[in-house]
Amino acid sequence: MMNKIRKFFASAFIVMVLMMMIKPHLPKDNKFLKTIYWPINKVEGSIGTNQTWLMFSPNPSKIDAYVIGEVTYSDGSKDAFDFYHGLDLNIFQKYLYGEKYRKFTSEHLRIDKRKFLWNDGAKFAVAKLQEKNVGKKPVEVTLRRFWSETPKWEKHFIKHGESKPKYNSYLYFRKKDL
Repeated sequence: MMNKIRKFFASAFIVMVLMMMIKPHLPKDNKFLKTIYWPINKVEGSIGTNQTWLMFSPNPSKIDAYVIGEVTYSDGSKDAFDFYHGLDLNIFQKYLYGEKYRKFTSEHLRIDKRKFLWNDGAKFAVAKLQEKNVGKKPVEVTLRRFWSETPKWEKHFIKHGESKPKYNSYLYFRKKDL
């Protein structure tokens, strides 16, 4: 009985992944395909694997955003985990995993309507920081979002190498007694 259940879920997962791979190559305005792909769209949208076209014309996103998780330890020390903003990654790291995390955090983890992700994001930051803070006991974790809106280029053109405007920040998640 358990083998049949495992086979069912494994098969369903394989079919779902195949459907996700085929989806971009199908017509977008077909009612039949929209009906079949409704559950796939929900899964893709909730885990952030869907391809949005925010970065392309005519209306690219004007928000540069990232998230930092800060962990406080029982000895009073603190450490911060940058959710792969990309500034400290080399080119190999950036394209191996950095861009995926950046996309996920900027388009999903920082957004209020995705509150269900915040606790797991905080746990991830704690786990990553535990790798370099072995033996320290975490007592609190916070998530802070940073964002900067790119001005219209007609008003202020930012030249290559010119520093961007200051980032706004907001502490949006706190968990104590880990």
